[in-house]
Amino acid sequence: MLTSDAEAAAAQPGDGPSAPPLPEPRGSRLRVARAVGAIGRLMMTTGVVVLLLVVYQLWGTNIENGRAQGELADEFASRRADTPTAEPPTTTETPTTTRTPATTEAAPSATAPIEVAPTVAPPAL
Repeated sequence: MLTSDAEAAAAQPGDGPSAPPLPEPRGSRLRVARAVGAIGRLMMTTGVVVLLLVVYQLWGTNIENGRAQGELADEFASRRADTPTAEPPTTTETPTTTRTPATTEAAPSATAPIEVAPTVAPPAL
């Protein structure tokens, strides 16, 4: 049976065969879906923050340390430039030899026994 557009527009929703309405999500399902979505967003945000912290630890601290080391190197170079260089003294003195009086004790020979330190008892517990 063919109907005109006017008849189709005037037809009521319950007048004939129509597609069944989609089931409405229940309140508890909607709340669970929102909670899962919020937890997912929170976890993704936390992951991005942790990755940014890792980036700072790897590269940011190297930049800061490099800058500080450069300042220290400049300070060291300026202090070194301010300090006069010590030249070794130039003397024309002749070396003098001093004689010690002879002693009656004999010097230890290379074959003399070596004295060993006494052993110490371990401390009590």
